[in-house]
Amino acid sequence: MRIEDDGVGFDPENLDLAREVESAGQHNHIALTNVLRRLHLLYGDRADLQIRSKPGQGTTVLLTLPLDQTKGEKPCRTL
Repeated sequence: MRIEDDGVGFDPENLDLAREVESAGQHNHIALTNVLRRLHLLYGDRADLQIRSKPGQGTTVLLTLPLDQTKGEKPCRTL
């Protein structure tokens, strides 16, 4: 799934999905790190989250999830 916008964007060097340290008074995108961790818990290496952005040009988020290979079963939704 690809999500794009043509908004203000941001400097991607300020986004580090592997960083988990909160800085006092600064938003450090910890929620995105948690989303990526949960995706990996559910789907392993078959899931990925990539964010690309350029200041003044917008942002693109690419979410990769595995296809549901079950047949005849109701899909399971985990929140």
